[in-house]
Amino acid sequence: MSSQTETVEADIIARILSRRLLPGDRIDDGNLRERLGVSATPVREAFMRLDAKRIVTRRSSGGVFVTRLDLADLLRLNEALSEIEGAIAFHAAQRISRAQLGVLETAIARCEAAGQDANLYYDANIDFHHGLIAACANPALEEAAYGFALRIIGYIVAKLDLPGQIEKSNLEHWRIHEAVASGQPDLARDLMIRHIKISDSVAIGIMGRMAEGAPRIA
Repeated sequence: MSSQTETVEADIIARILSRRLLPGDRIDDGNLRERLGVSATPVREAFMRLDAKRIVTRRSSGGVFVTRLDLADLLRLNEALSEIEGAIAFHAAQRISRAQLGVLETAIARCEAAGQDANLYYDANIDFHHGLIAACANPALEEAAYGFALRIIGYIVAKLDLPGQIEKSNLEHWRIHEAVASGQPDLARDLMIRHIKISDSVAIGIMGRMAEGAPRIA
């Protein structure tokens, strides 16, 4: 794979992570070529790689789009992510340092300061989960969590935009923090799985919110 292909792939992923590209959005290959100063070949190769990872979808009718999930896909991916995040919390509770606990506390404070802004809250929420990943110190679990989360970021933000979800998330963060800080790995894992896993009714609410237009970074 050429360095230009890597550049294009990284750019698309960065725009998905920042929610400037949301599920269902068409990716403008002409804009990529012009903005990154590359030819059509690395753009096409990047699309192929991301399609293989199911991050984008190439349509036979033409065009490449950020992959949109149906309800069953969302539930399956969320179930897998909840188990991975649970394992991360389990190991973090066994390995976390005082400095790393401070990172979690700072992230929780940022979450509380975000108010009801789903996008601001999501960024602070990511800091909390990244803090646990760092404490877990397992690159394989980090890679797995990143891969699944990348495919459902837009849906996570849509969940946070539903009534009561930010308040619920804040409370769960403190409980997870307490379990990790007190060295209770089994409890930390169980709390994290419940924190990540969504019910069928919440999933339906997320899909409805996505249909209306999920919160977007301008």
